[in-house]
Amino acid sequence: REAAYSLLEKGVEFLKRGVPNFNKAISLYIQARDLLAEKIGWEPEINNLNILIKDLIQQKADFVEKKKLEAEAKIKRQREYEVFREEIQKRRIEYEIKKREQQLKVKRLFESKRDAEITKEKGLRLIDEGKQAAIVYDFKKAYKKFNSAIEKFKQIGWIEQIKYIQKEIENTRLFEQRTKEEDLKIQKIREDLEIQRRKKERQVKEEEIKLKAVVGEVSDLSIEVSKLIEIKKQQDELKTQQKSKQIVSESKEFRKDMKEFIDIKQELVNELSKSKEDTEKRKEGLKLAKDKEKADEIKK
Repeated sequence: REAAYSLLEKGVEFLKRGVPNFNKAISLYIQARDLLAEKIGWEPEINNLNILIKDLIQQKADFVEKKKLEAEAKIKRQREYEVFREEIQKRRIEYEIKKREQQLKVKRLFESKRDAEITKEKGLRLIDEGKQAAIVYDFKKAYKKFNSAIEKFKQIGWIEQIKYIQKEIENTRLFEQRTKEEDLKIQKIREDLEIQRRKKERQVKEEEIKLKAVVGEVSDLSIEVSKLIEIKKQQDELKTQQKSKQIVSESKEFRKDMKEFIDIKQELVNELSKSKEDTEKRKEGLKLAKDKEKADEIKK
Protein backbone atom coordinates (compact mmCIF):
# COMPACT_ATOMS: atom_id res chain seq x y z
CA ARG A 1 0.00 0.00 0.00
CA GLU A 2 2.79 2.46 0.94
CA ALA A 3 4.67 1.56 -2.22
CA ALA A 4 1.53 2.32 -4.24
CA TYR A 5 1.11 5.70 -2.52
CA SER A 6 4.78 6.47 -3.16
CA LEU A 7 4.23 5.82 -6.86
CA LEU A 8 1.16 8.09 -6.81
CA GLU A 9 3.17 10.86 -5.14
CA LYS A 10 5.84 10.61 -7.78
CA GLY A 11 3.12 10.73 -10.43
CA VAL A 12 1.75 13.91 -8.83
CA GLU A 13 5.23 15.49 -8.95
CA PHE A 14 5.36 14.82 -12.72
CA LEU A 15 2.00 16.53 -13.07
CA LYS A 16 3.10 19.59 -11.07
CA ARG A 17 5.99 20.43 -13.37
CA GLY A 18 5.86 23.49 -15.62
CA VAL A 19 5.14 21.15 -18.48
CA PRO A 20 3.20 18.14 -17.00
CA ASN A 21 4.56 14.76 -17.98
CA PHE A 22 1.31 12.87 -18.34
CA ASN A 23 2.95 9.74 -19.72
CA LYS A 24 5.17 9.32 -16.60
CA ALA A 25 2.30 10.18 -14.26
CA ILE A 26 -0.10 7.77 -15.97
CA SER A 27 2.56 5.08 -15.99
CA LEU A 28 3.14 5.51 -12.21
CA TYR A 29 -0.62 5.58 -11.54
CA ILE A 30 -1.04 2.35 -13.52
CA GLN A 31 1.85 0.75 -11.57
CA ALA A 32 0.26 1.86 -8.28
CA ARG A 33 -3.14 0.44 -9.37
CA ASP A 34 -1.64 -2.86 -10.49
CA LEU A 35 0.36 -3.04 -7.24
CA LEU A 36 -2.79 -2.56 -5.13
CA ALA A 37 -4.72 -5.05 -7.27
CA GLU A 38 -1.99 -7.65 -7.01
CA LYS A 39 -1.09 -7.25 -3.37
CA ILE A 40 -4.19 -6.01 -1.65
CA GLY A 41 -7.13 -6.24 -4.06
CA TRP A 42 -8.65 -3.05 -2.73
CA GLU A 43 -11.46 -2.56 -5.17
CA PRO A 44 -12.66 0.91 -4.11
CA GLU A 45 -9.17 2.31 -4.29
CA ILE A 46 -8.49 0.52 -7.57
CA ASN A 47 -11.66 2.00 -9.03
CA ASN A 48 -10.59 5.47 -7.89
CA LEU A 49 -7.20 4.96 -9.51
CA ASN A 50 -8.88 3.81 -12.73
CA ILE A 51 -10.96 6.99 -12.66
CA LEU A 52 -7.80 9.05 -12.00
CA ILE A 53 -5.96 7.26 -14.78
CA LYS A 54 -8.89 7.86 -17.11
CA ASP A 55 -8.94 11.53 -16.10
CA LEU A 56 -5.19 11.79 -16.66
CA ILE A 57 -5.56 10.19 -20.05
CA GLN A 58 -8.27 12.75 -20.86
CA GLN A 59 -6.17 15.57 -19.40
CA LYS A 60 -3.29 14.34 -21.47
CA ALA A 61 -5.49 14.35 -24.56
CA ASP A 62 -6.78 17.81 -23.63
CA PHE A 63 -3.23 18.97 -22.93
CA VAL A 64 -2.00 17.57 -26.21
CA GLU A 65 -4.94 19.18 -28.01
CA LYS A 66 -4.28 22.43 -26.20
CA LYS A 67 -0.62 22.28 -27.08
CA LYS A 68 -1.56 21.42 -30.61
CA LEU A 69 -3.91 24.38 -30.74
CA GLU A 70 -1.33 26.55 -29.09
CA ALA A 71 1.28 25.35 -31.56
CA GLU A 72 -1.10 25.94 -34.43
CA ALA A 73 -1.95 29.36 -32.98
CA LYS A 74 1.72 30.06 -32.56
CA ILE A 75 2.38 28.94 -36.07
CA LYS A 76 -0.55 31.07 -37.21
CA ARG A 77 0.72 34.01 -35.23
CA GLN A 78 4.17 33.37 -36.62
CA ARG A 79 2.80 33.22 -40.08
CA GLU A 80 0.73 36.34 -39.46
CA TYR A 81 3.80 38.00 -38.04
CA GLU A 82 5.78 36.94 -41.09
CA VAL A 83 2.99 38.21 -43.32
CA PHE A 84 2.93 41.42 -41.28
CA ARG A 85 6.68 41.71 -41.55
CA GLU A 86 6.48 41.02 -45.26
CA GLU A 87 3.68 43.59 -45.56
CA ILE A 88 5.71 46.12 -43.59
CA GLN A 89 8.74 45.33 -45.71
CA LYS A 90 6.63 45.57 -48.83
CA ARG A 91 5.17 48.89 -47.73
CA ARG A 92 8.60 50.13 -46.77
CA ILE A 93 9.89 49.13 -50.20
CA GLU A 94 6.85 50.71 -51.86
CA TYR A 95 7.40 53.84 -49.77
CA GLU A 96 11.05 53.95 -50.80
CA ILE A 97 10.08 53.38 -54.42
CA LYS A 98 7.41 56.10 -54.24
CA LYS A 99 9.83 58.36 -52.44
CA ARG A 100 12.46 57.80 -55.13
CA GLU A 101 9.80 58.25 -57.82
CA GLN A 102 8.65 61.47 -56.14
CA GLN A 103 12.21 62.69 -55.87
CA LEU A 104 12.78 61.74 -59.49
CA LYS A 105 9.54 63.47 -60.46
CA VAL A 106 10.58 66.62 -58.56
CA LYS A 107 14.00 66.42 -60.16
CA ARG A 108 12.47 65.96 -63.60
CA LEU A 109 10.05 68.79 -62.90
CA PHE A 110 12.92 71.03 -61.87
CA GLU A 111 14.92 69.96 -64.91
CA SER A 112 11.84 70.43 -67.08
CA LYS A 113 11.33 73.95 -65.73
CA ARG A 114 15.02 74.65 -66.15
CA ASP A 115 14.95 73.27 -69.69
CA ALA A 116 11.74 75.20 -70.39
CA GLU A 117 13.39 78.39 -69.17
CA ILE A 118 16.44 77.70 -71.32
CA THR A 119 14.19 76.91 -74.29
CA LYS A 120 12.20 80.09 -73.66
CA GLU A 121 15.38 82.17 -73.59
CA LYS A 122 16.53 80.52 -76.83
CA GLY A 123 13.15 81.25 -78.41
CA LEU A 124 13.24 84.91 -77.36
CA ARG A 125 16.80 85.19 -78.66
CA LEU A 126 15.69 83.69 -81.97
CA ILE A 127 12.90 86.29 -82.21
CA ASP A 128 15.40 89.11 -81.66
CA GLU A 129 17.75 87.61 -84.24
CA GLY A 130 14.84 87.33 -86.68
CA LYS A 131 13.97 91.00 -86.18
CA GLN A 132 17.60 92.02 -86.71
CA ALA A 133 17.78 89.93 -89.88
CA ALA A 134 14.59 91.62 -91.19
CA ILE A 135 16.08 95.06 -90.47
CA VAL A 136 19.07 94.27 -92.73
CA TYR A 137 16.67 92.81 -95.36
CA ASP A 138 17.79 89.18 -94.84
CA PHE A 139 14.19 87.94 -94.89
CA LYS A 140 15.03 84.27 -95.52
CA LYS A 141 17.12 84.22 -92.35
CA ALA A 142 14.41 86.14 -90.45
CA TYR A 143 11.69 83.57 -91.34
CA LYS A 144 14.03 80.73 -90.39
CA LYS A 145 14.69 82.31 -86.98
CA PHE A 146 10.96 82.94 -86.38
CA ASN A 147 10.01 79.35 -87.30
CA SER A 148 12.75 77.98 -85.03
CA ALA A 149 11.36 80.12 -82.20
CA ILE A 150 7.88 78.66 -82.84
CA GLU A 151 9.27 75.13 -82.53
CA LYS A 152 10.99 76.06 -79.26
CA PHE A 153 7.77 77.45 -77.78
CA LYS A 154 5.77 74.41 -78.95
CA GLN A 155 8.15 72.24 -76.92
CA ILE A 156 7.24 74.10 -73.71
CA GLY A 157 3.58 74.69 -74.59
CA TRP A 158 3.90 78.47 -74.77
CA ILE A 159 1.04 78.87 -77.26
CA GLU A 160 0.30 82.56 -76.56
CA GLN A 161 3.85 83.54 -77.49
CA ILE A 162 3.49 81.63 -80.78
CA LYS A 163 0.67 84.03 -81.74
CA TYR A 164 3.08 86.93 -81.15
CA ILE A 165 5.69 85.31 -83.42
CA GLN A 166 3.08 84.72 -86.12
CA LYS A 167 2.23 88.44 -85.93
CA GLU A 168 5.94 89.24 -86.31
CA ILE A 169 6.10 86.99 -89.38
CA GLU A 170 3.08 88.78 -90.86
CA ASN A 171 4.67 92.19 -90.22
CA THR A 172 7.93 90.99 -91.75
CA ARG A 173 6.11 89.80 -94.88
CA LEU A 174 4.48 93.24 -95.23
CA PHE A 175 7.87 94.89 -94.72
CA GLU A 176 9.42 92.57 -97.32
CA GLN A 177 6.63 93.40 -99.78
CA ARG A 178 7.13 97.15 -99.28
CA THR A 179 10.88 96.68 -99.63
CA LYS A 180 10.43 94.83 -102.94
CA GLU A 181 8.14 97.57 -104.18
CA GLU A 182 10.71 100.22 -103.19
CA ASP A 183 13.47 98.19 -104.87
CA LEU A 184 11.41 98.06 -108.05
CA LYS A 185 10.91 101.82 -107.92
CA ILE A 186 14.61 102.39 -107.34
CA GLN A 187 15.46 100.00 -110.15
CA LYS A 188 13.06 101.87 -112.45
CA ILE A 189 14.67 105.21 -111.49
CA ARG A 190 18.12 103.77 -112.14
CA GLU A 191 17.02 102.46 -115.52
CA ASP A 192 15.50 105.85 -116.41
CA LEU A 193 18.70 107.62 -115.28
CA GLU A 194 20.77 105.19 -117.33
CA ILE A 195 18.60 105.85 -120.37
CA GLN A 196 18.97 109.62 -119.85
CA ARG A 197 22.72 109.24 -119.37
CA ARG A 198 23.09 107.31 -122.60
CA LYS A 199 20.85 109.79 -124.39
CA LYS A 200 22.96 112.66 -123.03
CA GLU A 201 26.13 110.90 -124.15
CA ARG A 202 24.69 110.53 -127.64
CA GLN A 203 23.71 114.20 -127.67
CA VAL A 204 27.18 115.22 -126.48
CA LYS A 205 28.79 113.11 -129.19
CA GLU A 206 26.48 114.56 -131.81
CA GLU A 207 27.23 118.11 -130.60
CA GLU A 208 30.95 117.36 -130.65
CA ILE A 209 30.63 116.22 -134.23
CA LYS A 210 28.64 119.36 -135.14
CA LEU A 211 31.08 121.55 -133.22
CA LYS A 212 34.03 120.08 -135.09
CA ALA A 213 32.25 120.82 -138.35
CA VAL A 214 31.46 124.39 -137.22
CA VAL A 215 35.02 124.92 -136.03
CA GLY A 216 36.24 123.91 -139.48
CA GLU A 217 33.89 126.38 -141.13
CA VAL A 218 34.77 129.14 -138.63
CA SER A 219 38.46 128.73 -139.29
CA ASP A 220 37.79 129.38 -142.98
CA LEU A 221 35.64 132.44 -142.23
CA SER A 222 37.74 133.95 -139.44
CA ILE A 223 39.14 136.75 -141.66
CA GLU A 224 35.73 137.65 -142.99
CA VAL A 225 34.27 137.69 -139.48
CA SER A 226 37.02 140.03 -138.29
CA LYS A 227 36.14 142.46 -141.04
CA LEU A 228 32.47 142.31 -140.17
CA ILE A 229 33.26 142.97 -136.51
CA GLU A 230 35.29 146.06 -137.41
CA ILE A 231 32.50 147.38 -139.61
CA LYS A 232 29.97 146.75 -136.83
CA LYS A 233 32.18 148.62 -134.37
CA GLN A 234 32.40 151.68 -136.66
CA GLN A 235 28.63 151.67 -137.14
CA ASP A 236 28.06 151.51 -133.36
CA GLU A 237 30.38 154.49 -132.78
CA LEU A 238 28.52 156.51 -135.42
CA LYS A 239 25.18 155.66 -133.86
CA THR A 240 26.51 156.70 -130.44
CA GLN A 241 27.56 160.10 -131.72
CA GLN A 242 24.22 160.66 -133.42
CA LYS A 243 22.38 159.65 -130.28
CA SER A 244 24.40 162.11 -128.15
CA LYS A 245 23.50 164.98 -130.48
CA GLN A 246 19.86 163.95 -130.36
CA ILE A 247 19.87 163.91 -126.54
CA VAL A 248 21.33 167.46 -126.39
CA SER A 249 18.70 168.77 -128.80
CA GLU A 250 15.89 167.04 -126.94
CA SER A 251 17.21 168.47 -123.65
CA LYS A 252 16.99 172.02 -125.00
CA GLU A 253 13.44 171.47 -126.20
CA PHE A 254 12.53 169.97 -122.81
CA ARG A 255 13.87 173.01 -120.91
CA LYS A 256 11.87 175.33 -123.23
CA ASP A 257 8.71 173.35 -122.72
CA MET A 258 9.23 173.31 -118.94
CA LYS A 259 9.63 177.09 -118.83
CA GLU A 260 6.35 177.53 -120.67
CA PHE A 261 4.69 175.06 -118.30
CA ILE A 262 5.97 176.96 -115.25
CA ASP A 263 4.70 180.28 -116.64
CA ILE A 264 1.25 178.79 -117.23
CA LYS A 265 1.22 177.32 -113.74
CA GLN A 266 2.10 180.72 -112.24
CA GLU A 267 -0.69 182.42 -114.15
CA LEU A 268 -3.17 179.86 -112.86
CA VAL A 269 -1.97 180.42 -109.31
CA ASN A 270 -2.37 184.18 -109.68
CA GLU A 271 -5.86 183.80 -111.09
CA LEU A 272 -6.85 181.46 -108.26
CA SER A 273 -5.53 183.93 -105.68
CA LYS A 274 -7.41 186.80 -107.29
CA SER A 275 -10.62 184.75 -107.45
CA LYS A 276 -10.24 183.88 -103.78
CA GLU A 277 -9.83 187.57 -102.85
CA ASP A 278 -12.95 188.48 -104.86
CA THR A 279 -14.89 185.75 -103.11
CA GLU A 280 -13.80 187.04 -99.69
CA LYS A 281 -14.78 190.59 -100.65
CA ARG A 282 -18.24 189.40 -101.74
CA LYS A 283 -18.70 187.49 -98.48
CA GLU A 284 -17.65 190.58 -96.51
CA GLY A 285 -20.13 192.78 -98.48
CA LEU A 286 -22.96 190.36 -97.88
CA LYS A 287 -22.19 190.26 -94.19
CA LEU A 288 -22.23 194.07 -93.96
CA ALA A 289 -25.51 194.17 -95.81
CA LYS A 290 -27.07 191.69 -93.40
CA ASP A 291 -25.78 193.64 -90.40
CA LYS A 292 -27.26 196.81 -91.84
CA GLU A 293 -30.65 195.12 -92.31
CA LYS A 294 -30.62 193.92 -88.72
CA ALA A 295 -29.75 197.45 -87.53
CA ASP A 296 -32.62 198.93 -89.57
CA GLU A 297 -35.06 196.42 -88.09
CA ILE A 298 -33.93 197.25 -84.57
CA LYS A 299 -34.51 200.97 -85.24
CA LYS A 300 -38.02 200.28 -86.44
